[in-house]
Amino acid sequence: MLPPLFSQPRTFNSTYPVQSASRARRKAPAAVLFGKESRVARDALSLSPPENLMLNYFIELAKIASPSGQEDNIRNHLISRFRQMGLEYKPNLTPEEARRLPPDNGYIIDDMKGNLVISFPGILPPDCDPTLTPEVVINAGHMDTVSPCKDDITPILTHDDASGEIKVIAPAGYVLGADDKAALAPMMLDILNTQRHIHEPRPTKRYIITVGEEAGLKGARELDPAWVEDASSLIVWDHADDNITQYLYNEAFGVKQKRILIYPTGETAAKPSPVSKRPDKSESLHIETQGQYQHVSEMTRGGNAVKSLLESLGGLLAANEKKDPKQRVDIRIQHIAGGTPDFLNTVAGNADAMVQISGRSKDVEEARKLLAEMLAQANAHQKTTSTIEVAPTQWVAPQQAQVNAFTVKTFMNTYQGRKPDGSAINMGAISPFTDEDIGLLKADGIQPKSPQGVVVGFDIRGDEEALKANIREVLAPLKRLAPSGIEWVVKPGAEAEAYYTRPDARPVSITQNAFRQAALETGHAERSLDDLPEVVAAQGQSDLGIFNQVNSTRYSGQKVPGLEASCYHNHQQPGDGKGNGEYVVLSELMLIQRIMAIMAQAFEYPSAIQT
Repeated sequence: MLPPLFSQPRTFNSTYPVQSASRARRKAPAAVLFGKESRVARDALSLSPPENLMLNYFIELAKIASPSGQEDNIRNHLISRFRQMGLEYKPNLTPEEARRLPPDNGYIIDDMKGNLVISFPGILPPDCDPTLTPEVVINAGHMDTVSPCKDDITPILTHDDASGEIKVIAPAGYVLGADDKAALAPMMLDILNTQRHIHEPRPTKRYIITVGEEAGLKGARELDPAWVEDASSLIVWDHADDNITQYLYNEAFGVKQKRILIYPTGETAAKPSPVSKRPDKSESLHIETQGQYQHVSEMTRGGNAVKSLLESLGGLLAANEKKDPKQRVDIRIQHIAGGTPDFLNTVAGNADAMVQISGRSKDVEEARKLLAEMLAQANAHQKTTSTIEVAPTQWVAPQQAQVNAFTVKTFMNTYQGRKPDGSAINMGAISPFTDEDIGLLKADGIQPKSPQGVVVGFDIRGDEEALKANIREVLAPLKRLAPSGIEWVVKPGAEAEAYYTRPDARPVSITQNAFRQAALETGHAERSLDDLPEVVAAQGQSDLGIFNQVNSTRYSGQKVPGLEASCYHNHQQPGDGKGNGEYVVLSELMLIQRIMAIMAQAFEYPSAIQT
């Protein structure tokens, strides 16, 4: 007879003792004080064996720089660690071949595309019908991180005497890589525990660790969808947007990238600003604006360097046009660029421009001062910083200047950030035309008269109605402000455009119950589901969204029943050396691993998902 699934409070066997009481009583000597916390040495902490392992795992991962595209070192480290645990390395094994492996060991499967799949074939309980197939429980995360990161960082350890909490904080100038190493460390502990109890009943357990998530979910796109098609439940331990819990009961959530290619037609040349009879000074200025590369869900913190620079230059152009014609200067924007080419998920952290100002010496000096004022205002608004340097004067192609000025005026006032309804607009990148961009135009039968042009990239999201409204909002100024001689084309971004429907509600309910049970066991009973770690329905901007998108296409609309969750704070914020920056809490890492263990127990019997 099968046990009821969460029909009444259920106590699961713990792999290790409950830690809540020991955390509250733990004492550690203070060295450097940060508010109520004290910076402590590692050997001063009194940790249980599982806590010690968890802290070891997380810190050793944090010390390996793994920016997107450079994951070899951390992948090799993970393979080495798992082999030390006793797992068998099986490179380039297909999902079907993996399903036939014997259940007397765990397996490290390298798909030769950068991703790792750790697989433990299921073992049915002795009182279960032997003809049934074990359920499949998957935990997923990614091994790459954003920058700035480097090898051998020294994270800051702090201890709060009041709560007993131990934090690991990013060192000055760098991120911890907690997105997503705060998921990998609990996975490592859960894998170790599973391997230690290799002959005990369990569902089939898989741990999928992908590459290139921060650079466009590249590893998830390369992953064979058969790895997830049979999942009873899949949790992507990755960032869950702050307000995205509202989508838990919505039917759909959309994500679209738009690349707007703006180019001159050659019909008219750029007309210089009316200036005094004869300019006697021409000055080129190089402007650099620094923001903060961060996940789009953190846009409430500002830091978009592209938006800041457009606001500054737009303010300069507008103020110049309002002046008496005799006091105006000729302003030509020679170059403007910023953000990253693959701008999915990323707020632009840098931007630069080259601006040429010509006119009477007095007017040029006043324009330069005005530019400094505009930069100061935009920096305050967007929480960025800027520098201006005089550069060698160069000839500026009139059509390029015309396109750049139009682009600045068009998007200087475009909304940037999260909206009250949870939708968002992120201006992720701006850059001059490349040969690839010109090729895209020619493929559409467009023959640009000049190689000059600008590409502006947007990451737009929301439910169906909000998504349509946000796209209209972005495109509206193009139609309103475009002068003769300039045209544009809107292209999808590098990522596919899709809606992601709400997954099956049963795994949501099961995971919420697992969360509550784990919270009780690990001393987090006061937490609600709105607290970290978040547990929400999976959306498109994660590996799970891509798993669903690819899986749905291949398997006739089938969706993976899955969730997103996260366990880190001050997401992707570099440390300042004073205890501020990205951080994780040790007890929350333990909570994540406990949820993983309880989820496996919840699906131990094959009919659990139907109960």
